[in-house]
Amino acid sequence: MSTTRIALKYGLFIGLGVWCYALPVYFLNLNDFELSWLKSVIWVAGMFIGLREFKTQNNDLITYKQGLGLGILASTIGSFFEALFLLVNIIFLNPKLPDMYRALMMKAYENGNYTPQEFETIKQLVDFLTKPNLLFVGTVFGGIMFGLFFSLILSAIMLSNNNTK
Repeated sequence: MSTTRIALKYGLFIGLGVWCYALPVYFLNLNDFELSWLKSVIWVAGMFIGLREFKTQNNDLITYKQGLGLGILASTIGSFFEALFLLVNIIFLNPKLPDMYRALMMKAYENGNYTPQEFETIKQLVDFLTKPNLLFVGTVFGGIMFGLFFSLILSAIMLSNNNTK
């Protein structure tokens, strides 16, 4: 199986895993920010299992480039599905979600030593960044960056296992 097919498969698994995480968080009214580490576990596990499957199917051989590409592609697909769920959540389930994100972000900035002019600029930026379309784009971009970072690490781990035999 090619890296693309495995990346598609595990990108879908990552996306579905994030959806399975997000639904109970929403319906049980849990704090997403306190439980967000679970999303990271789902993400890294999906990438690791995908890399392991690719390596197994290729006689325990994987290049760093293959691992990096597979991880980034799987993350891109997973982040697209996470962003799609976020958009569906905002449109159909919880239209107040951007306001909630905005309030949490502003609360973090309220404790800083900002002049009124700086604080107003921050408020305008936060208002802009918490629009649904930018939340979608930011989620995809953040997922790609997360995937890049962990793909670098996981690919090195998989590659180092090749050299120990």
